[in-house]
Amino acid sequence: MRIFAVVLALVSFGSIDVVVRVGDNGWWLVPLIAAAGGLPFALAFTRPFVGWLVSAGAAAAIAWGLPVADANPWPWPPIHGLVLLALLCSVGMRERSRRLAFALVATAVLFGYGVHPNAAVAWVLVVLGVAAFGLLVGRLASTEGELARQAELSEAEKSRRVVLEERARIARDLHDIVAHRMSLIAVQAETAPYRVAGLSEEARAELVAIAGDARTALAETRVLLSVLRQEDEQARYAPQPGVDDLPTLVEGSRRAGVEVGMSGTVPPDRLSPAVSLAVYRIVQEAMANAVRHAPGSAIAVELSLEGGSEGDQVVIHVRNSAAPGAAGSTRAATAGHGITGIHERVAALGGAVTLGPSADGGFTVDAVLPCLGRAEPDGDGSA
Repeated sequence: MRIFAVVLALVSFGSIDVVVRVGDNGWWLVPLIAAAGGLPFALAFTRPFVGWLVSAGAAAAIAWGLPVADANPWPWPPIHGLVLLALLCSVGMRERSRRLAFALVATAVLFGYGVHPNAAVAWVLVVLGVAAFGLLVGRLASTEGELARQAELSEAEKSRRVVLEERARIARDLHDIVAHRMSLIAVQAETAPYRVAGLSEEARAELVAIAGDARTALAETRVLLSVLRQEDEQARYAPQPGVDDLPTLVEGSRRAGVEVGMSGTVPPDRLSPAVSLAVYRIVQEAMANAVRHAPGSAIAVELSLEGGSEGDQVVIHVRNSAAPGAAGSTRAATAGHGITGIHERVAALGGAVTLGPSADGGFTVDAVLPCLGRAEPDGDGSA
């Protein structure tokens, strides 16, 4: 922009003697007039009002301080007038309404009283049109910028809402596991005096206290669940699914016409209930994602245990091929609730997940979970 402003000043320098008469003793005014005509354009996109002030002030000084050559319609070099109009347009786009109104009136006065009377009205109308154009462009750009910011905020809020919904759903799923364990503790504590002979009164009182604490914790968990559950969501009484329910899930998908292959098995007793549920949900979400975004594709599900002599990690690999006749929408496949839910479940259990489009146009989900979960103690996970 600065280089272009210098070029405008040089062009203006070559046309000054055609427009303005400076006389033999006024040669030193020529470079000043040229600089005032072109250099202010360098401020058009940074400080347009300041550039307009310099350009308009120089134009007024030239118009009323120096004689104009015969038959010249403008009292200043043509480049100067064009730069002045360009700066007025930039003021309309970037400055406040008060500054624009001041610049508009002052520029209209300059053109109305400075140019040839036969063209004064026409140039005043041009000034009005330039100012109106700059104002409209500025308001349009401002509106588009605000819409873009609002779209970003809406997208961020949507992403945050998706994460919160998925976390609430995971919490509701885990509630059933916790409730089952707490119920077992309460039942075992209450029935221990009848199953174990010779308990002292202190031991019986301790078991009664344990049973009471377990039932209190269970009731508080139910209250928390009622807060997490959505208003239109009904309570579910079916048991939570696990890794042993995956064959049923796969078979149901096959009956619906989906080509699904499953290999590898993981004994349910090797996983904690939370991990078993997470494995089921991850496979379920990955298959639903494939059906939704790549209809007609083939899905392959693989499960295995890795790590240590007996395996302390469960590895989940779900891959679907490209949809027949199309590559599928990998962008949509990575932006839904299901993918967010996979990330949240894996993070909650201290695992790792990698997902994304494959080289042949399909989609792959690879997840690794500790068999006992993040906070599980060592053991077989049984009650």
